[in-house]
Amino acid sequence: MGNLKIEIFVDGALQPLTTVKIPISNLEFAKNLVPLEARSILEDSGISIDEIVRISKISEAWDRLIEVDDSATKKRIVISLE
Repeated sequence: MGNLKIEIFVDGALQPLTTVKIPISNLEFAKNLVPLEARSILEDSGISIDEIVRISKISEAWDRLIEVDDSATKKRIVISLE
């Protein structure tokens, strides 16, 4: 089984400020271990960790799930199942 990968980029950077990888097999338990800053950025963008957990259980939902590019805050979020 793969990993949930969350990357958070700021100010147009090519390298992510934060990268979180959680094995899908541990996702239900480890979702609460996502760093507070990353969780806050996700929530501010309307992205629910619980919904990501739900989607990860769907076998067809692999690869890049969503990419959010917020020009107002200069943040880009990439969420994928790999």
